[in-house]
Amino acid sequence: MSKQIGWYLLAFAQVFLIFNNLPRIAKTAWPYLYECLIPDKNNSKVMSFQVNYDEKTCHLLPGDMKLTVVQFLITYVTVIGTVLVYAILGVYYVIYKLEIPFIERFKIDKDKEWPWKTD
Repeated sequence: MSKQIGWYLLAFAQVFLIFNNLPRIAKTAWPYLYECLIPDKNNSKVMSFQVNYDEKTCHLLPGDMKLTVVQFLITYVTVIGTVLVYAILGVYYVIYKLEIPFIERFKIDKDKEWPWKTD
């Protein structure tokens, strides 16, 4: 039972660190991203950012292209989600490829090869 509590505490600490530090990390990128936004004329409730849109130019998008807040958030979440999935998959690929002894000792069938090596 105490091992289970330890794993729960570790998971809680990871979630806490992510939610605590993610705004600090993203704070450096937001000023550049805000320059690429324009107000959404169809939905005034969505527009809650206080940015002077006429004076700033977007350096991240080609030409004079700018996005509404909704378009930006959909694009941002899609890109970040995809990048995170591939980053996590990359970490697992490196772990499996390097065959780290610390991780290898937790195999269920220690006498057998990994299934992807036998195929």
